Amino acid sequence: MTMKEIAQKLGLSVATVSRAINNKPNVNPETKKIIKEFTEKIMYTPNAAAQKLAKKDNKTIGILVPTLSNPFFSELIDNVCKLLYNNNYQVIIYNSNNDFSIEKASIKEMVAARVNGAIIILAQSNYDENPLMAFEKLNIPSILLDREMYAYEGAGIYLDNEKGAYDITKNLIMKNCKNIGFLTGNLNLKTASDRFDGYKRALLEYNIPLKEENIFYGDFTIKSGLEAYKKLNLHKIDGLFASNNLMLIGFLKGQKNKNKNLQLACFDKISLLEILDYNITFCEFSFDNICNHVLKFLENNEKNQIYITPMVKG
Repeated sequence: MTMKEIAQKLGLSVATVSRAINNKPNVNPETKKIIKEFTEKIMYTPNAAAQKLAKKDNKTIGILVPTLSNPFFSELIDNVCKLLYNNNYQVIIYNSNNDFSIEKASIKEMVAARVNGAIIILAQSNYDENPLMAFEKLNIPSILLDREMYAYEGAGIYLDNEKGAYDITKNLIMKNCKNIGFLTGNLNLKTASDRFDGYKRALLEYNIPLKEENIFYGDFTIKSGLEAYKKLNLHKIDGLFASNNLMLIGFLKGQKNKNKNLQLACFDKISLLEILDYNITFCEFSFDNICNHVLKFLENNEKNQIYITPMVKG
């Protein structure tokens, strides 16, 4: 029941009900008692967002993610939320499901909610119009996280995907891999194209031919990893580099039984596979480092871009 409906039910003005609920002066004690008893009876809860806007002490951060089914995004957002909560922020999480129309609607909702800042992980890298323009017009601090947008010069914190992929591929080469299968994500995403570039740079540097038959063009999903297993010639490759965790999981789902002769690598760490005794080369980086940069950017409304270099492990 809304405040307006309470007022209609009790035959009072909305202003009187509002003053009573918010313990404001100039309300008849008897009237206040009636309102209090009625709101307790119906278990009325004031709209917290509206109260914050009225008090002008709103410390709410909107976070937009492309999916929460990816363990990487789940862990990243979990760490960001913990730091924000510890600094007295509230968080609203929006999930675009990698859908541009949902992403656009979510950004519109964030602006309407008067968030104090926005952390955005985009669904794509190419846009006709800057999707963060709505925040910039209202001087709401906004920052891109993890996924870059082409031709964007605003605040952003990213992994150095090209360098990380180069280092992983080089690591496989140092393990005597000469035919390295590569599972790439959607190359319309800068994250995916940068990782592909890193893979190609390492092969070029060590004079290893780039073979189209060793490359599978996926979309960062388990399904595409499974398709890769079916289509790659596993008798020819001696190493496999999946450019994200879900594709490697899909590949291993197809493989079922371990191929001990196949060197495995993944850009993202997958802790579960360590438990299952898989020896996988991966990139490691500090979530704390990323989160501290995020908080600093939001509080200072900084506009620069930071690239964090992952360290190869395994």
